[in-house]
Amino acid sequence: MINLTVRVYNLTWTDDLAFNFSNEYLRHSLPFCEDIANIFRSSLLSSRYYNCEVQGFGNNPVTVNTHVIFKGKRYLLMQNHVIQVIKDKSKKIRVNDIELKMIGTLLIEPFDGGSVDVIDVGIDLGPASTTTIKPTPSTPAPDQTMIGELTVYLYNLTYSNDLKDINAARASPLARAFCKNLETFYVQSDLKGSFQMCTMTGFL
Repeated sequence: MINLTVRVYNLTWTDDLAFNFSNEYLRHSLPFCEDIANIFRSSLLSSRYYNCEVQGFGNNPVTVNTHVIFKGKRYLLMQNHVIQVIKDKSKKIRVNDIELKMIGTLLIEPFDGGSVDVIDVGIDLGPASTTTIKPTPSTPAPDQTMIGELTVYLYNLTYSNDLKDINAARASPLARAFCKNLETFYVQSDLKGSFQMCTMTGFL
């Protein structure tokens, strides 16, 4: 895993950035990781890239801390390769004769006052005991599509009325983030050949 902390030049700190389910937090963290995923999936590290997770934003100056997770063990030049991939493949923007990078909605200078650390971790997909899957139909024919109805318990989210509508401002980014992570898991699993899509139908 790469622990990446970089300075952000086009974001003003607000208290909403301290809460990882606020609209402001999701508005910047989701596009940032989507771009990181696209960058590494089109690089020499594509076979090792696993996931991107924004861990939080910092203040004075504004920074974004991100975990970029790779499969396999670290190697000698891994840190250098990660830095070079981000430099080469992210969108370049010049501001006052300084070359910055645009990743998602954030304008950054990846390695000026930032840090890139390689950390050995295990990838934990979580226990299956809190999940129920009800496939329908139970014995599909080869030309049919099987829909898995997945219900999970959320321990870090308090239900409120603004989650009733899945297309509402609060619910929609959460639904997209959940399905994005679920899709990442399935396309790298033994079911990748049969997996088609994820759609969240609502919060209960």
